[in-house]
Amino acid sequence: MRIGILDNDIFAINGIRAMLLNYQRKTGENLDIWYTDNPAKAIARCSVLPVTDVMLIDMALNGISGVQVTSSIRQSGSVTAIAGMTSYDSSVYAEALRQAGAQALVDKRELSSNLEPLLLRLAAGDKYPESSDFYAVKEYVALEHLDVTDVLSGLSARELEILKLYKAKSSTKEIAERLNISEDTIFSHRRNIKKKFHLDNWLEVLAYCDRLNIL
Repeated sequence: MRIGILDNDIFAINGIRAMLLNYQRKTGENLDIWYTDNPAKAIARCSVLPVTDVMLIDMALNGISGVQVTSSIRQSGSVTAIAGMTSYDSSVYAEALRQAGAQALVDKRELSSNLEPLLLRLAAGDKYPESSDFYAVKEYVALEHLDVTDVLSGLSARELEILKLYKAKSSTKEIAERLNISEDTIFSHRRNIKKKFHLDNWLEVLAYCDRLNIL
């Protein structure tokens, strides 16, 4: 597993490297670790071979944010799994980082206890934790390459109507009553909409519409 670290604090880098080496000794996993305090170098290294499997990025860098670095890595076409790190209030960065294409945001102070499940999930292309609102790498890449015009034109009038009502914060029961159809019928339409968006989760459909200001 190839892991990159971007942090402008050499003491933080050394601490994270020590955690990774301890993980390597404990599990026998062969880790190839590289690190830098230069955002441009980190972006470049995530865009070339050998592939970096997991990138750990501090949120508070000099002159640029971890969110901006994440966005640049994704714009380069890289499918490296990305975890943001912060010692501050995670709510400050969480939504912007999710939209930029990261798979996790972790508290630096708890990294030692979360490191193993974090690496295992991110190396597999998943998000961490599983219950979070972040996208798995393949989900984010699929969303970024989705032709919104084609998807919307492929929705039936009823599917589009239901999607608009959900976007307006109506509940399933309220939509069923308004359209005079059963909730089972609505769930059937939802399955069709998810299929057309190439997504498995209904909340991800709504989040995607919010992110691109659709409808």
